[in-house]
Amino acid sequence: MENLGYYNGKFGPLEEMMVPMNDRVCYFGDGVYDATYSRNGVIFALDEHIDRFFNSAGLLRIELPCTKDEMKDILNDMVSKVDSGNNFVYWQATRGTGIRNHAFPKEGKANIWVTIKPAEVKDLSQRIKLITLEDTRFLHCNIKTLNLIPSVMAAQKTVEAGCDESVFHRGDRVTECAHSNVHIIKDGVFKTHPTDHYILPGIARAHLIRACKANNIPVDETPFTVAELMDADGVKNDFVPIAGETRICLNILHEGNQTELLESGPQIAPAELEAFTAKFAELAAKADVVTLSGSLPRGVDAGYYADLVKIAEEAGAKVLLDTSGASLEAALESDAKPELVKPNLTETNGLLGTSFTTDDVDALREALAADDRFAGIPWVVVSMGAAGSVGFHEGRAFRAKTPAIAAVNATGSGDSTIAGFAHAIAAGADDVTVLKTANTCGKLNAMDPKTGHLVMDRWDEIYNNVEVTEL
Repeated sequence: MENLGYYNGKFGPLEEMMVPMNDRVCYFGDGVYDATYSRNGVIFALDEHIDRFFNSAGLLRIELPCTKDEMKDILNDMVSKVDSGNNFVYWQATRGTGIRNHAFPKEGKANIWVTIKPAEVKDLSQRIKLITLEDTRFLHCNIKTLNLIPSVMAAQKTVEAGCDESVFHRGDRVTECAHSNVHIIKDGVFKTHPTDHYILPGIARAHLIRACKANNIPVDETPFTVAELMDADGVKNDFVPIAGETRICLNILHEGNQTELLESGPQIAPAELEAFTAKFAELAAKADVVTLSGSLPRGVDAGYYADLVKIAEEAGAKVLLDTSGASLEAALESDAKPELVKPNLTETNGLLGTSFTTDDVDALREALAADDRFAGIPWVVVSMGAAGSVGFHEGRAFRAKTPAIAAVNATGSGDSTIAGFAHAIAAGADDVTVLKTANTCGKLNAMDPKTGHLVMDRWDEIYNNVEVTEL
């Protein structure tokens, strides 16, 4: 048997187990749990997990129907009944069964659940990817949650971000992860959050501390910040901190429409801009292609993108610029030219003082060629929405037409298109491949409800139906 379940003395295939709807866990999440792994029939750190389980139950005044030894016997017996040598062992106690009432049942002991399922321990030699999230698990007073919703939502965000775990923080103070404690090594010192009301005192955490002390590794049980997490030994990052809050941009999808709510964002101080410029120069020296996209924050002059283009050019990197308005005009008028600019047709008409439509490709080509601001820019791509785009590359002109799709969420399609350009140009692809790759990325993003994600299993279908014709 692979997946084995247990409920109050009854066990069987997990899929066949039945639990009464008036178990208090169904209404309130009213219970406690613990979990660990078994390997070759041996449950890891069982005594410590049982101690924590009973402590958790006691703190919530849940009366368990068994002793610690009896609980261990149940778990060991369950593990012995499954076929797999490596298993995830989960057990919980709910406060009991009764008609829904927030107050405790007057009588009755806890219900015991056990789940055993095959599970391999992850390969810890592989690097893991993380995201950070504000720790709000117990701050949702306005939501009638069944207790674990914040962790569930964090886990979902983690998966959607293509990561393995979420690191919670309260303000700048790192607490723990959605499913585990978090620790850092800094200058050879093992740092971990103290066991206060902000974290669950993890069993693995205790083992790590003991292992550190046994090997003369200093242990520091004091809170650490997100900045310290980013600066820990072995953690690579190239962030430039600022005093202001990073802006939030919301895109609301409703009845086939999109409504964007964009915060104005922080004011960038001169010292912060100087620090970023230095970091940009450092990174540009390591890059083949650099993308600059979007509007500039408050406190940053419209000519700043032009400055960055010059820095990247001097470092030998090609710059793909996707911006508009004053920042685009300043970049076009600069002596340092990007490798590519990608205004849409409306923006292009504004720059040229024209009123071209999607059918005026020849006239558009002549107008761009006659405008000195575009001289020296190898790639000029004018996007035309559903009509595709036109690309001008060193004297050659191309029309790219894309297949009709059922767009789900177009947010991020422009950025995805630029990513496609960057990938293809960095790879030294020919003109047709560059345009097909970029347009395919934009289309695949619009087909996925998650912003910045591509429906990769339809790559060949869309790529092969992007038509690029030389004019």
